Amino acid sequence: MILCISKPKNAGFIILVLMQLISIGFAPLVANKILFDSTLTLFNTIFIFINSFFIIYPWHKCKNQDVIIKDKVFFRFYKKALYTISWISIFANLFDIYVVFTHIPDIASFKAKMEFTELYNIVPGFSILFRMSSVLRYFGYLAIPISIYYLGINNIKEAKKAALLSTSTLLGAIAFYSRAQILNYALLWIVLFYFYSPTLPNPVFNKVSSLVKKASLVLGGIFLVITILRFSSDTMWYYGDRIPKESVVKDVILYNITDYTSKGFPNGINQLEKHSIDDILYGKQIYHDGVMLLSYFGIISTTTDDLSNDYKLSYRKSGLNEGNDEGTFHGHTCRMVKNFGYLLTFILDLWFFLYVRTVSSRSKISIWKMTVLCFLMVESLGQIFYMQYGIVLYPLIFYITLRFIYKFKTI
Repeated sequence: MILCISKPKNAGFIILVLMQLISIGFAPLVANKILFDSTLTLFNTIFIFINSFFIIYPWHKCKNQDVIIKDKVFFRFYKKALYTISWISIFANLFDIYVVFTHIPDIASFKAKMEFTELYNIVPGFSILFRMSSVLRYFGYLAIPISIYYLGINNIKEAKKAALLSTSTLLGAIAFYSRAQILNYALLWIVLFYFYSPTLPNPVFNKVSSLVKKASLVLGGIFLVITILRFSSDTMWYYGDRIPKESVVKDVILYNITDYTSKGFPNGINQLEKHSIDDILYGKQIYHDGVMLLSYFGIISTTTDDLSNDYKLSYRKSGLNEGNDEGTFHGHTCRMVKNFGYLLTFILDLWFFLYVRTVSSRSKISIWKMTVLCFLMVESLGQIFYMQYGIVLYPLIFYITLRFIYKFKTI
């Protein structure tokens, strides 16, 4: 996608728009369709388009010229802590990758049968490191703004180091055989790099731009390899039988890729057709990881099964079919409505629009607001799939904890 863009400094926004067009345009090819035709269907369609506009349009232009750091002492303290955690995460993920690839080379078995849980009792330390990887897998995103900041001041050595440490998230995605996370990581780097291109010297931009394009092709290749290996596996023998007769695409691999990118929009509208106030989850899908952490240490009794049952009940109440439940893609807006209702969803997405527009329209931006925008960009990139605000939880706890420690160190 990047290679055919005529105005590379607008590449980020163009990618976001293309993702929307592909998602909607590919749906008829695999018989992903809206099942209803009512006034409510029209309302939900308009509502989704409005909220999509709120979280996509603000990225069309960045006026930031300089990234500033007011408290450089805290920044060094923060960077040292982040780098330490990132190295730990990298080595933990490399160990996980070795164990998973050695014991469960069949991707379909890992994803569909959850066979990795059996390794908890087979490989010493695997359960601890695998859970640690799950907690730390999004910390790599924190290093991306740091890398872009150093590119802006032409400190290539530090920029490379931060970029390397950001791969802790990519390695976590590979360890989990997660196509979604690999796609997110690749697109986030591409979109943020071009969005913040006004902060970069032209020679640096031109040099790194070429590298970003090549890296995106490599990561795209990894995405395709995982897809092919997963859906050509004997474990997925039944998948071909699930292809609708109305589908134009009949090849299993091509069908999966097309279905993967296009199911969010129609699924979201279909779910919202039967949505009621009783379905609201009150943010459970956002603080899910926090509940699981407290449960792991025995602080609360809620289990993964408890939350999973709540999700399935909320999504299946919509009265569609067995396959259109919590586990599939419904798009950002549907997931937001399921967690917060229509009014709060509209208010939060409007805040998103105003915040990004305000921060990106100033000539200077702090490294911390740049980091906030990084995570908001993750939400925009995942808009056709689901809501991703939950990934902010552990990095936010990390940042608040460091602020608290730093404050008492300087008293």
